[in-house]
Amino acid sequence: MTGVSVATLSKVERNLLSLTYDKMLQIAEGLDISLAELIAPFRKAEPMARCSIAPKMSGLILQTSNYEYNYLCPELSNKRMVPIITRIKVNSIEEFGDMLSHSGEEFIFVLAGEIKVHMEHHEPVHLKTGDGIYIDSTMGHAYVKVGEQEAIVLGICTSDLPAS
Repeated sequence: MTGVSVATLSKVERNLLSLTYDKMLQIAEGLDISLAELIAPFRKAEPMARCSIAPKMSGLILQTSNYEYNYLCPELSNKRMVPIITRIKVNSIEEFGDMLSHSGEEFIFVLAGEIKVHMEHHEPVHLKTGDGIYIDSTMGHAYVKVGEQEAIVLGICTSDLPAS
């Protein structure tokens, strides 16, 4: 249903592999649920006046070769956006590999360091601390750090929610 191999899912279940944002989204879409529902622990229906505090490093942390993701407020399901603090590990598009693409849109805001945003259909864009970019996530994209200084971004991602 998800298009992700059973072997990959088995490695994830055994904590031997972390999924990238696009793979997590692929699984959620294959199951006809939102990404927020996929990562949220099971809970009964939430009231409409919901709120979630995100203390420092309190989210769901996932490691990939390119990024360290910290998914904030993972306990809320049916979110219209997914807030993520991401530490960028790689310095070049060659080191990054194939660009990622997934449904939805995203806004990336540089909290620390400098990054270069690589995108299909556009020249790379250099962003410094305090700069941001809004993109269509369906086009291939990759974020790489510039220099040896740590690069951390806040990402707000949306995805196509399943029909109600």
